[in-house]
Amino acid sequence: MYPVLFNIGETFVYALGVCYVLGFIVFNMLVFQFSGFKKLNIKFWSNHIISLVVVTVIGARIGYVLLHSERFLETPSEILLPDGFSFYGGICFFLVLLYIHTKRDRENLLAWTDVFSISFFGWLIFASLGHFLDGTNFGIPTDLPWGVTFDNILSPVPYSVPIHPTQLYQSLFALLCLVGLFLAYWKIKTPGLITFLSGFLLGIFDYFLAYLLGEPTIMLGSMRIEQMFSLLIVAVTSALLFSFVIKKNDTRLARSHAEKQTHPS
Repeated sequence: MYPVLFNIGETFVYALGVCYVLGFIVFNMLVFQFSGFKKLNIKFWSNHIISLVVVTVIGARIGYVLLHSERFLETPSEILLPDGFSFYGGICFFLVLLYIHTKRDRENLLAWTDVFSISFFGWLIFASLGHFLDGTNFGIPTDLPWGVTFDNILSPVPYSVPIHPTQLYQSLFALLCLVGLFLAYWKIKTPGLITFLSGFLLGIFDYFLAYLLGEPTIMLGSMRIEQMFSLLIVAVTSALLFSFVIKKNDTRLARSHAEKQTHPS
């Protein structure tokens, strides 16, 4: 599509970078909105925003390089080019540093991950559009009527035939999750539930989306390594969501038993 939006002399403005910045602006606005609703200390985010963003970008790039190691072994000079990021890598680095910050500042980790989980989907909407314009995270060939052709010489897409617009699938998924979780956030009081639900939905979607991806990556048998990460996330979040349901039922039964003892028939 349009990896380079425009240039001023020898300075190029890349679509992916612009969309990432727009996504971060939306992410930041949502963080302020949701943290204010739950009366979290917004100074916590303000104090650590730079370190968390920098670490996330580094982790996302490292994740992308590892997932496409064959390419970068052949051309290691391209490692520093901003032509692809893995949000799984970014999320991992982000969560590690967030854990450190919340422990040191005595903040509620799960309350903050709920805020960041919803806000993440706001960022993902624009990030996916950026990958679409950039031609990265592209799909496999398709005969479906909404298949797209990437004919820009700067695009990394190797196909000259219509392919699945996987980036747009992801952007639409992120929009639906943002709306759904936004509605749920006002009703759910238990910290962490939104986080685990977000992870579960993301893992399920990414697992099936990987079947349509055309970019080469590390394969484990017939499965892409991204699918292994997705299954791991689904397994962990499913267990955590199940534990929440069990705990809630136990609490309800205990309350009911206590009421019966207080007001015997």
